[in-house]
Amino acid sequence: MKRKLLFILLVLCAFLFNLALYKTSLNTLINDYYKNVIILIGINIILATSLNLINGFTGQFSLGHAGFMAVGGYVSISLATYFRPLFIKLFGDSPVGDIISFCILLIIAGISAAIVGVFVGIPSFRLKGDYLAIITLGFSEIIRVVIQGLDIVGGPQGFSVVYIYENGQKALQSITGLEEVPFTVYQVPKFTNFFWTYFFVILIIFIIVNLVKSTYGKGFIAVKDDEIAAEGMGINTTKYKIIAFVTGAFFAGIAGSLLGHHTQTLIPEDFNFLRSVEIVVMVILGGMGNIPGVVIAAILLSILPELLRNPQISIIIIFSLPYLLFIYKFYGKYKEKYSLFIISLITLLTSGVFVLAIYILMPIMIANIPNISTLRMIIYALLLIIMMANRPQGLFGTKFSITPLKKIISKA
Repeated sequence: MKRKLLFILLVLCAFLFNLALYKTSLNTLINDYYKNVIILIGINIILATSLNLINGFTGQFSLGHAGFMAVGGYVSISLATYFRPLFIKLFGDSPVGDIISFCILLIIAGISAAIVGVFVGIPSFRLKGDYLAIITLGFSEIIRVVIQGLDIVGGPQGFSVVYIYENGQKALQSITGLEEVPFTVYQVPKFTNFFWTYFFVILIIFIIVNLVKSTYGKGFIAVKDDEIAAEGMGINTTKYKIIAFVTGAFFAGIAGSLLGHHTQTLIPEDFNFLRSVEIVVMVILGGMGNIPGVVIAAILLSILPELLRNPQISIIIIFSLPYLLFIYKFYGKYKEKYSLFIISLITLLTSGVFVLAIYILMPIMIANIPNISTLRMIIYALLLIIMMANRPQGLFGTKFSITPLKKIISKA
């Protein structure tokens, strides 16, 4: 009952914030760039929490989430564009009609990704561990390459508009020889906004939490802990793995639809191998099977690349990496040998040196390395390597607790 009330309250908050964001003076205070980042954070939360159901709770290792996202995204935007006149005829060209159309498209996107998930999952789950990761990655790349070869959705150039002629012909660009025939250009409709994104964030987390706490959740955890013992107890491990896999694929398809109707264009390279790895990193960094931790990791890893566009922030992080690593290692090695006063004094002195170095060197680096912000992905990768090396179980472990974060902050 408490979870239901919390769900309703959070949805109401998302609705009210959406109204404030688009209908009040807040619309002018928050520019389109920040709105874009906020929506992408929500989409990444959906992807990370849905993959956490597969990798975290069921103990499988899937690298195919980008493929399911691609299926949902392309199915949704192609149907919305090619059949836009039909949707307008059935539901009208009004906000209510758009809501009905979008709901239908989201469901179709999720079901399409889930069906692909069934075809991928059934043969894949005969394998385990690294072999499962390789085969899911292979299927994901097959999906991307197939989409890249489909001219009906734009091939490698991507999909954004459709020309629909009065004689019934449809194409992605104007057709030579039909210059005299009237036509209408339909762009991918922009249905996604803050409310829809965070409504599905709340809904999907609510569903996963309830699923994990149900008897199915116990089956997932049994498969994760010891698959052989689970089979010995009469648990159909293949069934539970496929349920988790298909459910995760369904949610990834919804995320793909939200992305497509936000950017209003999709290209196959949006769903390459690196996209799958990015989602896996969010799950591992947040803690396998740790829903709040994965949500926080998704937020952090969505914001960090954007922060690194700023040269000043990039320089601060470049200096922070060795400093924080030194403090972390120093505290771990000498916390028993020296008193708290000595450790605090050393930390204070090194902090002063750190701040002074930034103050002196930042103007020099900005003047001599004008494109330092282009190194943001290298800095981002270094941050991930350091975090993974020092917290392989994730920032929050497998069970959510702020104690590890407090320890990290205190060491810093």
